[in-house]
Amino acid sequence: LSSVESHDKQDKIRSNGYQVDTPAGAGFKLGGVILGDAAFYFNSVPSTYQWDTCGPHAIIRALGGDVVQVKNRNQSLIYNDSREPNPGFLAFLDRNCAFKLLDSV
Repeated sequence: LSSVESHDKQDKIRSNGYQVDTPAGAGFKLGGVILGDAAFYFNSVPSTYQWDTCGPHAIIRALGGDVVQVKNRNQSLIYNDSREPNPGFLAFLDRNCAFKLLDSV
């Protein structure tokens, strides 16, 4: 989970049975998803940039997962302007688990 998430949002996620960790660095958190150490990486606010996510996103896609926009779960992150921060996103390998999380927050 991104460390910029509110305590209220963290508590809501915990109340749905998820363990919440907030290590530093988007690349580290995305790496946790790639390695299977984390079920997902949730970041609801624009606090990362395309260079933080594009490489890990490609690996996650190759593994059958995705990095989708929080406000439109059917839309992957789009890489077309490196000056703009990414919108809120959810990275995952298991779509059902990820969408269950989105439904709960």
